[in-house]
Amino acid sequence: MRNPFTNASWLLDNLPLKQATQELLFPLLFELLFKPSLIVRRGVEQILQRSHRQLTCLHLRFGRNPSNPFDVQMSQRENLTKVVLEFLDNNPCLVKPNETLLYITSDSDQAIQTILKSYPTMSITVPGPILHIDYANHSLSQKSICNGFIKVVTDFYILGECDISILCRSGFSLWANRRRLDRNSQLFLYRDDLNRIKKIKIHVIELIVSLKWIFR
Repeated sequence: MRNPFTNASWLLDNLPLKQATQELLFPLLFELLFKPSLIVRRGVEQILQRSHRQLTCLHLRFGRNPSNPFDVQMSQRENLTKVVLEFLDNNPCLVKPNETLLYITSDSDQAIQTILKSYPTMSITVPGPILHIDYANHSLSQKSICNGFIKVVTDFYILGECDISILCRSGFSLWANRRRLDRNSQLFLYRDDLNRIKKIKIHVIELIVSLKWIFR
């Protein structure tokens, strides 16, 4: 923001930078710096225009799996889909019939299909190739890579619109969650160490992610 080439002095003059936190600045700067393309806007609108009073979002991050063979290994999450389904079954307020739209995104197509089959009348996802944008997959065509990237960006925007968020420890969904109006409201995290889902606040997730990189 202090870079003279950004020509953002008008913005800097109106922001209390000494008191500002990354958590507060990110959603503001994200909206200022980025504008979704038409194809991304249409993808988001197709989801949000579905009839619902409550948008419950799932981001299930598995790491290396048949849908994403070049990712890092996360063996502690092999039962993640089962844990999530049990959590939803035990908390019916998260998936209310005729009120809830259940949005699912994941790096595993198998997990996505399992959720869609478990909640066939209320669940939805963004179609397209599953792609981890940090890892090259040379087996995919250029068209598939482009479509996969569009899906990733669309997923990111939708995860910022959720009323209820059930996430894994992941920088992707952590940053997306910061775009929510109330980023701590109805926020749940799958705990790798406990093999269960707990209600949590975003600064705790940030601490967990930070410690992961410190001790990597």
